[in-house]
Amino acid sequence: SGQNCIYPCEAIKVAIVEGYRATISMLDQELRMTADLGVGHCPVDSTCPTPQFQAMYSNSTLEDMIKDYRGDIITTKDLLVNLAETSVGGAMVEVEDFFCHMNVTFIEGRYTQVQSHICQTLFGGVSQITWSLWILGLALETIAVLSHVLILRVGSKAEREDSFSLLDGDRIFR
Repeated sequence: SGQNCIYPCEAIKVAIVEGYRATISMLDQELRMTADLGVGHCPVDSTCPTPQFQAMYSNSTLEDMIKDYRGDIITTKDLLVNLAETSVGGAMVEVEDFFCHMNVTFIEGRYTQVQSHICQTLFGGVSQITWSLWILGLALETIAVLSHVLILRVGSKAEREDSFSLLDGDRIFR
């Protein structure tokens, strides 16, 4: 019992203690999972399901929830079978018969073609024409303003006065 002593069994002792703790932890986890699943019998000294499961999901075990779900599915199936015997069920049978015996896939193809022609071709052409007219209008306005500036710069003084008098409303024509 001094410093820097090597004890060969120390590692084995630590491994055994850690293995025991892991085994106890896994056994506890197994018992909790068994209690939450509800399969078989409830483990001794536990509630089925565990309080953690009840807080997060439901007060019923997983097995009980599956049994309830099975009952709901059977009830839904029975309601659907009973629905087929009513007038609504008769209409459902007729609609199913229509879908099974009618091949109307050509309607979908024609609809796609009409949609393509109207939405892409026609509206695309109309929008191109509209944008072209806007650009043309802007170009014409720009040309008119530049023409007026050039007339004022290049023309004589009398012509400038005439053009300004047109703007004032003295004369309508030159």
